[in-house]
Amino acid sequence: MKRVLRFSVLIVLLWLAAAGAADEGHHAAVSPDGKARLFYLDGVRVLQLSGSHYEMGYNHGYLLAREIMDMITVYGFFVVDYFGLDYDELLVKQKQFAWGEYGPELEGMLAGLRAALPPEKLLIAPPGKAPHAVGLDDLKGMNTMGDWLAGLVSCSSFSVWGKGRADGSTLLARNFDWLIDPGNVAMDRQVVIAYAPDYGPHWVNVTMAGDLGCISGMNEYGASAMIHVSLNGYPPTDDAGFVPGTLALRRVIESLRPASTPAAALPPLRDAPQMGQYLYHLCFPAPGRADDDVAGVFEYDGNGRHRDGYVTYRRPADNPRLPRNRFRDQRLDYTNTLINVNHYLKRKTEIPQLYSSGRYLTIKWMLPKAKADGNVEVDEARDIMAAVGYQPSLFMGPWITLHTVVFEPQTRRLHLFLAQDGRPGYDGKRFDAPFEAFFAAQ
Repeated sequence: MKRVLRFSVLIVLLWLAAAGAADEGHHAAVSPDGKARLFYLDGVRVLQLSGSHYEMGYNHGYLLAREIMDMITVYGFFVVDYFGLDYDELLVKQKQFAWGEYGPELEGMLAGLRAALPPEKLLIAPPGKAPHAVGLDDLKGMNTMGDWLAGLVSCSSFSVWGKGRADGSTLLARNFDWLIDPGNVAMDRQVVIAYAPDYGPHWVNVTMAGDLGCISGMNEYGASAMIHVSLNGYPPTDDAGFVPGTLALRRVIESLRPASTPAAALPPLRDAPQMGQYLYHLCFPAPGRADDDVAGVFEYDGNGRHRDGYVTYRRPADNPRLPRNRFRDQRLDYTNTLINVNHYLKRKTEIPQLYSSGRYLTIKWMLPKAKADGNVEVDEARDIMAAVGYQPSLFMGPWITLHTVVFEPQTRRLHLFLAQDGRPGYDGKRFDAPFEAFFAAQ
C-alpha cells in the first residue's frame, strides 16, 4: 500500500512538472544583475553564467528555479524510491563532503531559488517523510548522486588523433548513460552551461539543471574532459572530506591552460579524496604533441593506500600492454587512440564480463573501419556510440544515453545529440556549434 501511494504521488508530480515545463516555452531570459542569460541555440538550451561562484550559483538557481525543483522533487525522489533509499540518510551523507570553492556557488543557488519562487513552491516532501523547505543539503544530494549511486551507469568514450584523422586533430566522443524517470524529467532538464567565471577560463558543460560539476566539458583552450563511473573500484580509505566526482573534474578543467598536458590533472585529483569510483577521460588539441600529451584516462577511487595513491594514470603508451584473457583482448596496437568505459584497465586488471568489457571491445572492433580512410568523422563517431549506447529495456531497466557528444578540441567545435521524447541521445538531432557560439550575446 505504501509503495502504491508513493507511485501515485510520483505520477502527480510528473504531471505538474510536465505542465510547468510546457508553460516556459522557448523564451530567452536575463538575470536581474545582467550577468546571466538563458536562451535557445538552434533548439538547444544554453545557460550563460559569469562572475563569482556566488553570482553564478545565484543566477543558475534564479533562471532555472522550477527545473531545479523538478530535479529534486520529481527526479530525485524517483531515484530514492527506485532504489529503496532513505532520504534522511542521504542528507546525513552530505556531511561527509567538502565543497571548497564551490560551496558559495551552492549557497548562491539556494538564494536564487528563494528569490525566484514563493515559499510554497520551495516545499518538498521526500518519500515517506514530512515536508520541509528545500535547503543546502537537498541541493548537495542532487550534486552527489553519482557518488552514492556509483557503479550503476554505463558510459562509453573514445578519443582518436594523428593518423586516424585527416588533419591529425583530436576527436573525442562519449555517451552519458544515466537512469531516467517515467516522465523524462531528467531528459528534458538537460542544458548546456557556458561558464565565464571571473577566476579562470571560459568553459562549457553538457549537463542537467542544478548540476554544478563537469560531466562533458570543453574549455576555451580546447581542453576537454568527461566523467565515467567505475564498476570495480576499491572502498575508500577516508570517511569524510570527500569531493563530489563531477566537481573534482570541474576543478581540473578550470585549471587547464594551453600548455597543459593530461598529467596536469594528477595534482588536483590526488588532492581530492572521493567517495565514489571514477574514470576521467581528458583530451587536448593534437598538433605539436606526443601521443601521451594528447589524451589520458585517470582511474580513480578512494583507496589512498593503493601503490598509485588515489589515482592511476593510463596513457596511450599503455595500449599494447592492457589486460587480456582467453576471451577478451583489450590491447590496442596503436597509440593514437584511447578507449574508456566503466572498468579499470591499469589500476585493476581483472576483466569484467559483458556489461563493460563488451562495450570496450565493440569500440575497439569498430574503430579500424572508421579509421581505414584516415579520417574518423563526426557521424562515424556517433555510429560507434550508437552501437554501445543504451535505451530503456526489460533487461537493463530505465537507463538511457542522455546525451552523445563529439568534441573537436583543435577547432573547438562541439557536436551534440541530446535525448528527446524518450529516444536516446545518439538518435537525436545533430547539433553543431563553435565554442564561441555559447558565449555570444543573444
